Amino acid sequence: MFLLNKCPHIIVEICSKSRETDRFRMLLQGGLLVRVMNSIKKKGTFVAIAIYITDGFVARRHLIYQTTLKKPEVRNTDFLMPDHFSSFIL
Repeated sequence: MFLLNKCPHIIVEICSKSRETDRFRMLLQGGLLVRVMNSIKKKGTFVAIAIYITDGFVARRHLIYQTTLKKPEVRNTDFLMPDHFSSFIL
């Protein structure tokens, strides 16, 4: 987790299980984080960013936010990480 003003804003997870259960756990943690931060903050809405890197080197960005007092919402964007092997070769 990365902190901004002593509050976590970015959660990063790397694929370690074939069924991506770690991604679902990360999204649950993000949803809980958004609910807690929105209950503490009196105005505005808290947005958490969750980044999941798949075994195919695709970075999935999830924006987790809560527009009302209902359940948190998630918006997804995929980013292909091209040329991932040559990036680490010196």
